[in-house]
Amino acid sequence: MSMLQYCYELGIKYVTVYAFSIDNFRRKPEEVRSLMDLMLEKIKSLLDKESIVHEYGIHVYFIGNLALLSDQVRAAAEEVMEATSERSGVVLLVCVAYNSTDEIVQAVKKSCVTKLDRDMETIQLVDIEENMQMSVAPDPDILIRSSGETRLSNFHYKKTPGFRRQLSSVCPRNNGLLDVDISSELSDGTVLGNIPREKRYRNIPTNLSRRIIPKNLSRRNIPRGIGP
Repeated sequence: MSMLQYCYELGIKYVTVYAFSIDNFRRKPEEVRSLMDLMLEKIKSLLDKESIVHEYGIHVYFIGNLALLSDQVRAAAEEVMEATSERSGVVLLVCVAYNSTDEIVQAVKKSCVTKLDRDMETIQLVDIEENMQMSVAPDPDILIRSSGETRLSNFHYKKTPGFRRQLSSVCPRNNGLLDVDISSELSDGTVLGNIPREKRYRNIPTNLSRRIIPKNLSRRNIPRGIGP
């Protein structure tokens, strides 16, 4: 079972996938082209009627500096966002051409423009937060870093103090954006058992708690959001 399917069945509302960093553009040109081709293929697959996005009514956002993407990839991302904009299932945030530094810079720029248009001189933290692209979702409760890596890779610095970080030895299969099988770690409580009590998800249906959740975890132990 893929990560997204498992999160859906657990009742997790928000999932963020860090798919492509701005720093990845520093790779060799042929590597970047290959990654863009793969990204285009994966993004287009989200529109398939057989895809999990269609099956579970998932609302997709692409977060990042999309102007840095090729025209084809950007157009495909915009098409997916438009096609899923009315859906009310899991909210999936896919970070592409993204890093936290750039997100903050862009948020500051937008805040400055807004203030100037209103003849206001003071910018407050709340102004910047409102212009952060990640503001469409609540703060994640847990960040799962796959492949045994420990660095955050310039991901979402603004909200990292609240993360519970979980390291996983699991690697993505076939370079799929969503094809990371962490179900075994979720099911045995490796990840969910580390969530602080005040951060645990409280709205999972009772039938799911009986069917999926480990015996040592109650339905109150499920997080509302998982980072990449």
